[in-house]
Amino acid sequence: SESGRPSAKADRLLDPRKSSPIDYFDAFIPPTERYVKWKTHSNVYATTKGASTDSYPDFKPFSAADMDTIIGLHVRNGLSPVPDMKYNFTKLASSFVFGDSRVINVVTGGFRRFKEFKAFFHIQDPRVPQPEGKVFWKVEPLFE
Repeated sequence: SESGRPSAKADRLLDPRKSSPIDYFDAFIPPTERYVKWKTHSNVYATTKGASTDSYPDFKPFSAADMDTIIGLHVRNGLSPVPDMKYNFTKLASSFVFGDSRVINVVTGGFRRFKEFKAFFHIQDPRVPQPEGKVFWKVEPLFE
């Protein structure tokens, strides 16, 4: 802040007793990016690629909760990797190594929903043509 003191939000982030993981996540990727832009871009891309047809017959547009849940699952996998993401959706009774009921209970639609997200997730608006000479244009919004 202008006074030289950390803002209330920054102060909360600096004190683990006052913060939660979502506070850190919001500091790096603001909710407006996830809930408005990314959700819209992903749903537009899914529509243009024929979601709700033969390949993904039960597809439902992504919600804000889907964005946080599945991006969070990717972050979790980065911290505690599994050889294949489908193992995150294995029932604990059938795999004591990989099974995790927390993932199964949180990701509505299970591994099918995860595959839909993986197929259709878009940071950049898919209606915008690729600018000539810009190789990383699809992820440029992350650096803005």
